[in-house]
Amino acid sequence: MRKYSILKNVLRPIIGPSSSHTYAPACLGYFVYRLLGRTEGLRAKILFFGPSARTCKMHGSYHAITAGLLGYSPYTDEIEVVSKVRFSNGNVFIDNELQDLKIEFFENRYTSADGLGIEVLAEKGDKEIKIRALSIGGGNLKILKSNVNAKLEDGSLNLPKVYKFENFKELLRIAEEEKLSISELAILRECEVLNISKSEALARMFDNLKIMEECVERGLKHDLKGVIYDSQFKSLSKHKDLYLRTASYSIAVMLCCVNMHRIVSAPTAGSCGILPACLLAFAEENDIDRREIVKSMFTAGVVGLGALNEASVSAARHGCQAEIGVASAMTAAALAELMNCNAKEILEAASLALSSSLGIVCDPVAGLVEVPCINRNATFSSVALTSAYLAANGTKNYISLDDVLKAMDEIGKSMSPRYKETSLGGLAGTRDAKKLACKVRACKRFCIPVKEY
Repeated sequence: MRKYSILKNVLRPIIGPSSSHTYAPACLGYFVYRLLGRTEGLRAKILFFGPSARTCKMHGSYHAITAGLLGYSPYTDEIEVVSKVRFSNGNVFIDNELQDLKIEFFENRYTSADGLGIEVLAEKGDKEIKIRALSIGGGNLKILKSNVNAKLEDGSLNLPKVYKFENFKELLRIAEEEKLSISELAILRECEVLNISKSEALARMFDNLKIMEECVERGLKHDLKGVIYDSQFKSLSKHKDLYLRTASYSIAVMLCCVNMHRIVSAPTAGSCGILPACLLAFAEENDIDRREIVKSMFTAGVVGLGALNEASVSAARHGCQAEIGVASAMTAAALAELMNCNAKEILEAASLALSSSLGIVCDPVAGLVEVPCINRNATFSSVALTSAYLAANGTKNYISLDDVLKAMDEIGKSMSPRYKETSLGGLAGTRDAKKLACKVRACKRFCIPVKEY
């Protein structure tokens, strides 16, 4: 697990509805903007390639990369302008105001790509930038080819020996030898790899918690809907049953996500409802201090790191098991810590949750992160809760978390592209789904001029 940081690659503020298809393109666009400076006179050609490129329109990929190219930072809440971007005859408008940017979009669904491929050709005056990148999940990007020397940080890290755990077996050994909890080990690791103090690491995770709390409040308070999704769920937020309250919180967060509000990846946008819902509902039920919640989020982050390094957190690469499954495992681990479990029991909880999620396909109806994604977040919140309770009471999974991740990786690699965020198979291929897709395509928001490449 020598690559990546919890705060920079697993749990961080991003824009929805998709970390790989919305936030990552925004980051790439902003990277190009920073290389070119001001956008006046900018001309750009954008190519999205790979099987999952067919859902780019519905995920707001074109809007997001355009906002980045215009200088809207994906690292602040100003990126919420993505929802206001519109296109007409090669022109770009924000709130009906014409922008000084000419842009052409291309799409190639038939080129093989292990994730969503993005290619940018940007010209301004005598400057030309060519970048070919791969969105690998959770909003993380890998540069494949570029004509500029500047590098988009890929998260690779050099760690001191004590924190170089290659797997969860080693993590458990180090935690026991150093007499550290998993959260303490994770916090120390972040301090080292990011060169920050413990108080700063905690403060940054507190900021994440605040965004999560705001998402729950916004989703419950305001009348948020999806393009398809419009469900009555708010009454459950007052229910005595912890599982039902958790489900309502999860839906609230996901509605913020699909409406392109700022959320926290956990580990992705498509699975961002599970961790905040479970932690906040469980903390309310048991009167748990916010500082303890923050510490448990570092424990969740370590599980996310393992998945990011050893398998994937991208539905476009490994199906929904890599998003919903990993999110439920992360959450189960965090909950187990809040239940005062030891390190071994915490990893058992994560293993139980992920084992229950293997093989789940990514089949978004009409290419939107709504059906079945929103309800899937709600139902897998209960998987996380149950797994934590089981582990806290001595239940074993018998298969280690390391081996479950290997199994997930094997399943993901053998899964057909039809079930990897392409909206071709599974629920997305049903008769009812196709009817919904026809209605969605008629929405003006998705009428974007895209050329076949």
